[in-house]
Amino acid sequence: MKSSRKSSLKLKVCGLTQKSNLGSVVASGVDFAGLIFYPRSPRYMADKLLPADLDAYRDDISFVGVFVNEEINVLIETANSYSLNIIQLHGKESPAYCQQVREQGFQVMKVFGVGASFDFSQLEPYLPVADFFLFDTQSPQHGGTGLSFQWSMLQEYPYDRPFWVGGGVGVENLPSLLSLQLPHLYAVDMNSALEISPGLKDISKVEASVNIIAAHNSNV
Repeated sequence: MKSSRKSSLKLKVCGLTQKSNLGSVVASGVDFAGLIFYPRSPRYMADKLLPADLDAYRDDISFVGVFVNEEINVLIETANSYSLNIIQLHGKESPAYCQQVREQGFQVMKVFGVGASFDFSQLEPYLPVADFFLFDTQSPQHGGTGLSFQWSMLQEYPYDRPFWVGGGVGVENLPSLLSLQLPHLYAVDMNSALEISPGLKDISKVEASVNIIAAHNSNV
């Protein structure tokens, strides 16, 4: 479906809530689909998408489950029910919590909100227990704001652990993010900037984003 080169940048579309829209996103060539299991989110999907709704797409895309300060037993039960590939922890989860998730066989992505300044040293306790970091715009609602942060600060990232970038990434500013040439950028996480309404993605914008990243990958 996509290039298998390790250097190829990946794309995640997050906040999907409808089966038909999910199918269209998968068909566009996206690498990851994000499903939000945080009940306070306007893109909460657990009452809209059933585990069986994902089955037809598992060979073509990986599923990321987004959780915020969830009880560990609830998270594990949900993640197993939906056969999730990556668990995205968007709250104040501790390194020990991340380790418990990892011990269940899931990859762990720990999210950090970025504001006017950011201290990378806070990532250090998570290095042994997180497969990825995700940098998103700091917000009380744990993402989905459509606002971006100063991506250039990621040029100071001091670790080898691959990271994802979210927070207001859209078709218009995606090239600016890619132009920074961040060596440890693994994937771009896109959500509200692709939407017609919360949870419903504009497939033309998804396809445009796929094409931008494909062009970027062909030049690296």
